[in-house]
Amino acid sequence: MSINIKIPLIITCLCSALVTWMVIHFIKNYNYDHFSCTASYSAMREGNVLTSKNSLIIHGDKGTWMMDGKITHADAKPVFFKLRNNFSFERTLLAYHFYSDKVSITPNTLTHSSALSEFLTDIFIKEKQSSFFYIYPINKNYIIYSGSMPIVYCKKQKT
Repeated sequence: MSINIKIPLIITCLCSALVTWMVIHFIKNYNYDHFSCTASYSAMREGNVLTSKNSLIIHGDKGTWMMDGKITHADAKPVFFKLRNNFSFERTLLAYHFYSDKVSITPNTLTHSSALSEFLTDIFIKEKQSSFFYIYPINKNYIIYSGSMPIVYCKKQKT
């Protein structure tokens, strides 16, 4: 092969490798910044029980936490509720600093009652709150930690 053919061939190979690396890197970063998962959550306190189905959606630097649940009191009828929390966050590796932007709770009577605050931190039920969580990917799912305590195992939704 003459030198005139080797140079374009080498440049073509290098460009192909670079484009392939860029595509793989973009897809990996996109999946890291854009995901959704579902989880079940149960908690008990002083004879009261909260059970819920949850969805977490992360899209760039914004997200939504959706909780559909039931609070069962030992001496009263169960209370069903829907909680929606739109938040923004700053991420450093696996640490997420969440800021609750807008919170919606149905029925409205739960918004200012202590029924939810017995089970959930302020970041979930009040606007303009902040907190740190860690989200660790485990295979294709996630474990959400508060400090060193795992609080939710979140199964990735199929897209």
